[in-house]
Amino acid sequence: MQTAGIVVEPSTAFTILAPTNFAFADRLNKTFNITPADLLKPESKEKLQTVLGYHIITSGAVKSSQLRDCLTVATALRDPNNATANLTVRVRKGKVDFEGPTNDARVITADISAGESVIHILDDVLLPPGVGAKAVAPSFPSLAAVLQGANLTILAAAVQPTNNTILAPSDFAFH
Repeated sequence: MQTAGIVVEPSTAFTILAPTNFAFADRLNKTFNITPADLLKPESKEKLQTVLGYHIITSGAVKSSQLRDCLTVATALRDPNNATANLTVRVRKGKVDFEGPTNDARVITADISAGESVIHILDDVLLPPGVGAKAVAPSFPSLAAVLQGANLTILAAAVQPTNNTILAPSDFAFH
């Protein structure tokens, strides 16, 4: 967290979602084709801040007994419009998962005290919106907005409400 420039004061109460070392290395390799050491390099600081910010719940130290199914929790990560990137809590058969738009992670060790904060150990790294194989662009309300944002106004005109058919490749086609 020091490398990312994220400061968590000992007197501040947060919930920190901490993937195991194995989960962290595995996810970095699968998603970014990098190692944990690569992520600590100065050129990766923004990516590191994004990933770590998505693992801090800012509403206080939330113990596992306080987590309820379908609860939405705000993270420290903000999108370019300053909107909060949220996670959804899922509780099934006594197991707690945190779900995001890209993937989910299970709590494997809960309620580790860290000053005023609490840490939950996860079996995977949660990928923020717009990151990973199922990446989405949550800040664009429509295909037309995406095309306009990319200065593709001719294509944007084609997706206005008409009888036109747009053929678009899936995310898989780009990988």
